Amino acid sequence: MVNYKIVLPRKEFHVIASVRKRILAFLIDFMIFFFFIMTPFLSIYYVTSGVPVDKITIDALMNNLTLFRIARIGDFATYAIFFFYLVSSEALTGSTVGKKLIGLSVINNSGRKPSLFQLIVRNLSKSLIVTMLPFDAMLMFFDSRHRRLLDYVSSTMVVENRKRIKRFP
Repeated sequence: MVNYKIVLPRKEFHVIASVRKRILAFLIDFMIFFFFIMTPFLSIYYVTSGVPVDKITIDALMNNLTLFRIARIGDFATYAIFFFYLVSSEALTGSTVGKKLIGLSVINNSGRKPSLFQLIVRNLSKSLIVTMLPFDAMLMFFDSRHRRLLDYVSSTMVVENRKRIKRFP
């Protein structure tokens, strides 16, 4: 007689991160980026571009097309660096520094590590399409899983790291 052993898969349910924790993690990431990357980068950029920093005002930007272009290139470069920071840190570790400090991570709807394409899509509004961020984030307040619009599109969600509920079928 042959004995068969049936092994049933364990199901794990992740605890969805609250809106407050997600916002706090984003603010931590933004502050780290602002103080350690953006400020030094823009300072070096403006000094090397030959633009007198004390002359950069709204009026000067509107009246001087070259100055306006230099400022826009600097802005776009900082958004691109922030985008690279978000995508690369989530791709390598599953979370950014802010998410790590709060105890959050990003997973796909299957509960696995998201693909690079999913991470690129979900981070677009936080960096490259900044004007879309408020509209993207509004959905978090009305969704039971606190997902942003681009979380829906990319099939990802943010969960708490250590709180997992194991259930056997």
